[in-house]
Amino acid sequence: MSSDKHCCVPGCKDTEGIHQVLHKFPNPEGDRERFNKWLYAIGGDILNLENERIYKYRRVCRTHFEDKYLCRNNKISNIAVPTLNMPAPLSLKRTSAKRQPLQQIHDLQKPSKSSDPISTHCAYMQPTSMNIEKVVIHKENIDPDTLMLHEHNIPLSNLPVTEKSMEQNLGEKQAAKKKTKHRFLTKAEKELQQKLVAARIKISKMKNKVKKQAANIKAAKKLVTNPAVLDVLENCSSTAKLLMQLQWREDRKKEKGRRFTLQEKIAALSILKQSPKGYRFLRKIFILPAQQTVIKLIQMSNLMPGINSNIFSQLKTKAESMKPQEKLCIILFDEISLKANITYQERKDKISGLVDNGQERKAEFADHAQVFMVRGLMYNYKQAVSYTFSSSATKGPELAKQIKEVVKGLQEAGLIVVASVCDQGTNNRQALKLLINETRGVYLRKGEEPKENIILINEQEVIPLYDPPHLLKGIRNNLLTKNLEYYTKEGIIKTAKWSHLQLLYNENPGYKGIKLIPKLTENHVNPEKINKMKVKFASQIFSRTVASNMGYLADKNILPTESKDTADLLIFMDNIFDSVNGSNLKNKYAKPLLGPVTPNSVHHKTWVEAIQMFEKMSFITASGKKETVPTVANWVWTLKGIQMLLKKLKDKHNISSVWLRHLNQDPLENFFSAVRSHGCRNNNPTCDQFESAFATLLINNLSSVHTQGKNCENDLCNALYSFVLNENTKATATSINIQNILDINLESVEMKKNDPRVFAPLQYVSGYFLKKAKSKFFKNCSICNTDFCSDEQIEYIKYREYAGRRWLCSPSNKLIELISNLQDIINHIVKENLEALNLKEILKTAIVTLIDLDVIQCAFHRNKIIEYLLNTVIRFMTYNYCKVINRILSGRHDVEDEEDKVQIKAKKYHKKCFKRKK
Repeated sequence: MSSDKHCCVPGCKDTEGIHQVLHKFPNPEGDRERFNKWLYAIGGDILNLENERIYKYRRVCRTHFEDKYLCRNNKISNIAVPTLNMPAPLSLKRTSAKRQPLQQIHDLQKPSKSSDPISTHCAYMQPTSMNIEKVVIHKENIDPDTLMLHEHNIPLSNLPVTEKSMEQNLGEKQAAKKKTKHRFLTKAEKELQQKLVAARIKISKMKNKVKKQAANIKAAKKLVTNPAVLDVLENCSSTAKLLMQLQWREDRKKEKGRRFTLQEKIAALSILKQSPKGYRFLRKIFILPAQQTVIKLIQMSNLMPGINSNIFSQLKTKAESMKPQEKLCIILFDEISLKANITYQERKDKISGLVDNGQERKAEFADHAQVFMVRGLMYNYKQAVSYTFSSSATKGPELAKQIKEVVKGLQEAGLIVVASVCDQGTNNRQALKLLINETRGVYLRKGEEPKENIILINEQEVIPLYDPPHLLKGIRNNLLTKNLEYYTKEGIIKTAKWSHLQLLYNENPGYKGIKLIPKLTENHVNPEKINKMKVKFASQIFSRTVASNMGYLADKNILPTESKDTADLLIFMDNIFDSVNGSNLKNKYAKPLLGPVTPNSVHHKTWVEAIQMFEKMSFITASGKKETVPTVANWVWTLKGIQMLLKKLKDKHNISSVWLRHLNQDPLENFFSAVRSHGCRNNNPTCDQFESAFATLLINNLSSVHTQGKNCENDLCNALYSFVLNENTKATATSINIQNILDINLESVEMKKNDPRVFAPLQYVSGYFLKKAKSKFFKNCSICNTDFCSDEQIEYIKYREYAGRRWLCSPSNKLIELISNLQDIINHIVKENLEALNLKEILKTAIVTLIDLDVIQCAFHRNKIIEYLLNTVIRFMTYNYCKVINRILSGRHDVEDEEDKVQIKAKKYHKKCFKRKK
C-alpha cells in the first residue's frame, strides 16, 4: 500500500476509505511554522524525510484532530494541528542538513567520555556541561505530563519550558537580523516582491498549461492515427466533424471553463434557430454553447436597413478572387409580409418596427420588408445583401431608387449584374417602367436609338425579367374565372376552359384505387380549395400527364370534344415552363427543353412560336368581353428578355450554354421560408424577428432546412461568403429641437396623488427601482437611505406586501417625484420622436436639462446612482410604451391618451387591417 493512503502517525493504522479521511501536511513553502508543528507533533521516522516528500506523500487521519478544527466536506481548518492520539516519545526539531531526529539522551552523568548527542544533532542547543536546566523545549510541541527522557526516566516536565520558539535561541543578533529582513521592506522592495510572486504564479500556471497541452497533443496524435476514427471522419460533413471535435476537446473541462470557436457558435446557432426546444434537449446530451452565448452572435451583427457597408465590403473581398464568369449574377427582389409591432432595441438604441429605407425613418408602422438578393448566373451561389421596411408594399418610385442603389453597390463590389428577376406586383412593374423610361431618356440625350426593355445603371445594361413560376400561376389564376382564347400556329382559334379540368377530375374515379391521374386532387381543381401561392398546384395542372389523359378521354367521348383545346393549352404551357426552368438535375433526354440553352437547342424555335401565340392570346369574361391581363404581356416580356440576355452573354462574355433555372426567385422564396420557420412556425414575423432571422441566415451561411410544400423547389445554392461579425457600425444620431424639450410640461406629483390608479403604480415602480439601486450601490449608506427610503411604509405597499413580511421597499417622496418626472419626459419625447436614432442619448439630454439631479446628495454614490437610474428607467418606460402601442395594434387595448398621435395611428391601423381581414 502506498504511503499516501495511510496515516503517518506512529502506531496509527488507519487507511483512506469511505469511513476515514486523510489530510495533507501544510505547504512548507506557504506555512512553514504550522508545517513544523505537525512535524514535531508526530515525530518518528518522518523527521528523516525531506519537506517536499512529506508534503506530497504523507497524510494524517482525521482521528488526530480536535472537533474544533473539523469543517464541512471532510476538510479541516487552516490553523489545525494534530494533538489527539499522538505518540508518547518526544522528537525535537531537526537542525542538520539531512533533518535527522533528536537522539535520545544517554549517559547524563558522563559528559567527558562521550559527545553529547543533543549537541551533535541539535544546532539550537550547544550545552557546555550536563546541566539539564539549560535544555529549552518549545512549549507547544510537547505534553509535559506524558513525555520523559529515555533510559533515565527523567520527566520532561521537570525541564524548564519557555514561551520562545527555538529559533530565538540562535542569539539575539540573528533573531534581530531575521526580523529586520522581513519586517522593514522598502516600498520598492515590496513591489518587487509582489512582482516576483506574480511571476512565480504565472510560471507555475504556464508549466501546468504546457503539461496539459502536451498531454492533449499526445492524445490527439493517438486519436488521428486511429484507423476507426479516420474512417468515421472521412464520411462526415464539415459541421459534423466540427461538433465531434468539440466533444473531444471540451469533454474533461468544467462547464464554466469551456471555450468555443466562432465556427462552433455558428453551428450551434443554426441548431438553435431550427428549434430552441430541441437545442435545450441537445445541450443535456452534448457539449454546446449556452443559449445566451449563441444569441450574442446575432446582436454582434449590427445590421441596419438599407445598404450595409459591412456586407458590400465583404462582397468586394470575395469578388476579387472570383473568375470573370463567376462574377456574372442577377439580382432578385421581393417583399415579405410582416406583423405590425414596435420593439425598443437597446443595443441599437432605436425603436424597430417603423418604416425605414436606410436613409430615412418615418413614424409609421411597417408591415412589409423589401429584400434584395444576388444570385450567380453561371455558378450556384446566393447572398442576401439588403432589406428595407415599408408600410404596405414599397411604392414604385421608392423601389426604383432602392434597385439602383443595390445594383450600384454590387457593381462597385466587382460583380456584374446582367439581369433582375421579380414577381408581377404592381409596384414592381411601376418601378421597372420608371427605370426603363429613365434609360430611354439617357439614350435619347446621347442621340442613340433607345433599346427596348433595358435598364442602364452606371453605363451597364440590366435586363429586367419576371419570375416564370409566378407567370405560370398568373395564367392559372385567370383561367379559374375566365376562358382563354388562343391561336395555333396554323391560325386556328381554340378556347380553353377550367370547367374541362373539373370534368376530368370528376371522370377520374379509377378502379380499386388505381387512377389515370393519381396526383390530381381537389386542391388542384376546386377554386375554393386551391392554394394559390403554391407553384406545384399550377405546374401539375399544366403538365403533359393531365393533357394526354384529357385528350384520351375526349377521344373516347367521355369528355366533350372541345376539351382537346384545353389539353393543347396544357401541353403548350408545359413546354414553355420547361424551356425556362431547365437545370442539370432534370432529365434532359426525356424532355429536351429541360436541358441547357445552346445555339442549336430547340428552345429558340419554341420561344418564337410562343411569343406569337401569347401576343394573340386573350381572356374572355363570363359576359363575353375580351380582356388582356398583365400576365400574358409579361410572358412576352420575359421571353424576349431571355433572348436578349443570351445574345449579350454570347457576344460580350463568350458564353453559349446557360441553365435557365437560375432565372427564377426560388432562392429568395426559400430565404423567406427560412425566416418564417426560425425558432418556431411564424408565418407573420415582426420587424424585430425578421432582423434577427436575417442576421442569423447571414451568419450561418443560409444553412436552413428546405421547407417541404412551399411555393418553390430547393435552389441548391451555396452562400457566397461567410458573414463576418462587425460591432463597430453606428447609426448617425437624429437631430432634435431643444425648444420642444423645454416646452415639456411636467405634471406635479400632488396632482397624481388625487388618482390612486395613477399614483399607486408609480409608488410601486419607484419601490422597484429603489430595491434594485439599493442592493447594487447604497445598501449601508445612511445619506442615500435618507434620500430615497421612506421611514414609514407606504399605504399601497402595505396592500401589496405579504403578511408579516417587509420585502418591498417604500420609496421616499423625493424618489417618487423623480420617477414621475422621468416618466413624463420619456413618454413625451418617445411619442414625439418615435423614429429617432440614439434615443437614449436624446432622453438623457432632455432629463439633465429639465430635472435638477442635485437632490441626490451622496457625493460618493451620486454619479453611479444617476447613471443607473437613467438607464434603468429609460429602458423600462420605453419598453412599457411599446407594449401599450402593440396592444392597440392587435386590438387588445384602446387609446389611453387622446393627445398621443402614435396611439391614434395604431388604432386607425388596426381598424384598417380588421376591415381588410373581413
